[in-house]
Amino acid sequence: MSSSLGKRKEREDEVAKSHGSTLFVSNLPYTATSTDLQTLFSDIAPVRSAFVVTESGTGVSKGVGYVSFSLKEDAQAAFDKISADGLNLVGRNLRIQWAENKPKEGEKTQHKVKKEPATPRPQFVKPPNDPLAIRTIIVSGIPSTIDSKVLWKKFRKYEGAEKVDWPIEVSGQAGTAHVLFSTPQKALDAVNKLHAHVFKGNLLSVGLKKRLDNLQKPSGSGQKTHSTAVPTRAARLIIRNIPFRTTEQDLRAVFLPYGPIYSIHIPTEKTEKQDDQNESKPNISRTRGFAFVWMMSKKDAERAMEGCNGTAIRAGMAENMIGDKQKRKKQKRVEKKMKDGMKKEKAEEEAGLRGKMKIMTRM
Repeated sequence: MSSSLGKRKEREDEVAKSHGSTLFVSNLPYTATSTDLQTLFSDIAPVRSAFVVTESGTGVSKGVGYVSFSLKEDAQAAFDKISADGLNLVGRNLRIQWAENKPKEGEKTQHKVKKEPATPRPQFVKPPNDPLAIRTIIVSGIPSTIDSKVLWKKFRKYEGAEKVDWPIEVSGQAGTAHVLFSTPQKALDAVNKLHAHVFKGNLLSVGLKKRLDNLQKPSGSGQKTHSTAVPTRAARLIIRNIPFRTTEQDLRAVFLPYGPIYSIHIPTEKTEKQDDQNESKPNISRTRGFAFVWMMSKKDAERAMEGCNGTAIRAGMAENMIGDKQKRKKQKRVEKKMKDGMKKEKAEEEAGLRGKMKIMTRM
């Protein structure tokens, strides 16, 4: 009896040592999508990829999926946390095991992680071609409280602006608007002027819609009647070692110089703050020390990775950057006003001199 228990313990130790960075997840709700799975586990540790296994042809979920983490240590931390605290999705308690483990009784062996490339994937409808995409720009990072009239007042200042669609409901993107221009060139000019521009204290990300349509990859719930377009996941970066008080604007300040940003996700956790008398105060939210920045294209992501690795990020750095930009903008307005005033005075003086010359001629 003792020898069999000893062998079982040895096998469990071998599995614990040999596991990779992928978890096999079962008891998923049949309505859960790959995005739901990735979002749920991203709040625990950085996820490299996640997908729900579906029936071939129909795209119907089998109630199981795989979650791959960026590092083996992240996978172990997630496994330990879920084993201790549990994890719930839409009222169902999820079950997890290492993907390399032999499936439990009742689970089919076809769910081995090595067979992932052959796993049936949902069939998606290719989004229809948008003839206006070439002269439409995507603007994200707009404060959600902004009224459509205020937004139009902002964009109508740019030559060729015809209309603004706000808000645009896009998965993963908050505060997004589409602005249509009269010609492709005027739309491109607006991109160059508006990208990384400060509007109502927020840094804007601006890109040409046609560019996203060319780079996009279908994504959705597996049903043929609906699909949404997102950039390739190769453009999704994992940012580690960020301060606990880092905001989305701080990350925008760092990554916007490398190109348009599709979305930013910062997993958070609530902590209990204590004062000098060791009295607990209401829970406060802070980051988990990592974040996801999804650039518009893989090339932008590669440039950002090369330029930002090792960069120091300070919580609140965006406020200083935005403040400096607003000061420069205000200074430019003052200088322009002064120049316009000087031109007007000069024109009035010249007009007065011409009047005097006419009077002298008549005399």
